[in-house]
Amino acid sequence: MSRNLVMKRILELEENDPLIRKIKNTIEGVGTEAGEEPLLPFKAIAKAVGYDPSWLRRLGVHETCALRLAGGKRYRKSKVVAFLQSPECQTRVEKIRKNRASQNSRTTGVRS
Repeated sequence: MSRNLVMKRILELEENDPLIRKIKNTIEGVGTEAGEEPLLPFKAIAKAVGYDPSWLRRLGVHETCALRLAGGKRYRKSKVVAFLQSPECQTRVEKIRKNRASQNSRTTGVRS
């Protein structure tokens, strides 16, 4: 089914239709069924896991953990936490720290 056809079908639904409510809840990550984890936007997932969004982006969370939904990316907290604890992520952290240390050692020289 093409994207245009899907959008046309959605627009034909009544405002109080249960399907419309379910689509809105899925996009917003609200009112999900028991056992189903909400899908959150990037800034909300950063806040939920306790890291700055720019740090998560450097680690590649936006590439590794994203789900495409309604034209945007959404994230599950459990998937992001699992990635942050993975060896792949730890390798990225070490690489970032080494790059930062090498840049700092070059810039701390004596200035004339």
